[in-house]
Amino acid sequence: ENKSKGGGLQMGYAWEKSFERSWEDVEEDEMGNLKSVQDRNRKLYDDKNANMIGKTIKRGMIRYLFLCIDLSLGVRDTDMRPNRLTVTFKLANEFIRDYFDQNPLSQLGIVVTRDGRAEKLTDLSANPKSHIEALARSQDARGEPSLYHRTFWNW
Repeated sequence: ENKSKGGGLQMGYAWEKSFERSWEDVEEDEMGNLKSVQDRNRKLYDDKNANMIGKTIKRGMIRYLFLCIDLSLGVRDTDMRPNRLTVTFKLANEFIRDYFDQNPLSQLGIVVTRDGRAEKLTDLSANPKSHIEALARSQDARGEPSLYHRTFWNW
């Protein structure tokens, strides 16, 4: 330890202090430009996190879900090709497969609304095949939908 002119203590000489190896944080790209390794690492981290937005999966969590599908006469409209019913069933099948891939411990049930009533198509179970088969068997759309019965159905 050395005494400074003002009477305070100094920790040593300037060349004894730790130094930064700033040349290790620089790389040359294919064009000959110098780039910071920290910038590259930050960009890789940001790109990785941007791809994970909305895709976080908690595999150990048990979920119970009822999928409600409208099977009223409105699904026969042809504003989607070939019609809403086909598109709805295709998307429901994809959803069921993805749900059980991402939530292997969870259970799913299906409720359909038609003729102003809500019907339980499948009970809660962890078998995606049974849900997909039940959807394939129940493609008869009829009557009016019922949001009330779908919402306040006696489970």
